[in-house]
Amino acid sequence: FFYYSYTKRLLEQEIFANLSNVAQARAIHVETVLTDYERLVRLLAASPILKGFLTESPTAHKYIEIKANALEKITLASEALASPNVFNLLDTKGTVLLSSDSDFIGTDQSGCPCFQQGLTDFSVCDMQYFAPLKNNVMRFGYPLKEHGKTIGVLTLVITPEELFRIVSNTTGLGQSGEIYLTNKDHYMITPSRFVKNNILTLRINTENERLCREHTNDLQHMPEGFIFKDYRGIEVVGAHYFIANMKWCLLAKMDLKEALS
Repeated sequence: FFYYSYTKRLLEQEIFANLSNVAQARAIHVETVLTDYERLVRLLAASPILKGFLTESPTAHKYIEIKANALEKITLASEALASPNVFNLLDTKGTVLLSSDSDFIGTDQSGCPCFQQGLTDFSVCDMQYFAPLKNNVMRFGYPLKEHGKTIGVLTLVITPEELFRIVSNTTGLGQSGEIYLTNKDHYMITPSRFVKNNILTLRINTENERLCREHTNDLQHMPEGFIFKDYRGIEVVGAHYFIANMKWCLLAKMDLKEALS
């Protein structure tokens, strides 16, 4: 009996360690992608070509050329990203002056929180449904400034396919393994392996999610895996990682029955 208990405990520790490592690796990958988006928006907003377009008079002799160069700049940036996206260049009133998608030109985006916050500093808006793209998106914004004064805002609207690819990789988690993200309101924002149409509709209230929120002030916290019931009511072993800048939780789990088999 002692040998059996000892062996079982060693197996559990190995499984727990693997889950924790998987959660950490996927979360760091997600953080890297988000950082890359931010870096790109900041870099593009600093472009003299875009600033030149915003400050040039539409009646100027070279205005058409300047506008074409600015449009090429944001179009090339859009094409460089793996996920479907739209770059918009807005004036300070929230009107889209240039866009990598012509359907957005002339539209009023003044009500968008990402634009409003982007008038003063970098902003990021959490996942939400965006009717013009008929998809869930994230949005980033950053001000373009001249002599300390905001002259416009650059926004990036991007679908989450790249994030989906990261968390859908369940290598090493068997047939029942699953990784997903939840937002600050505890809703799943990546596809479920077991529930259809779950994004922004399925609220997670598991011990794994709750403990992740408790560790928000302990950014170095990497818990051992533990056993709990998942959103299906099935006993699983899982681990988590808190993504601080988005207030997201990355949750990794697999069915206990399979883990110990």
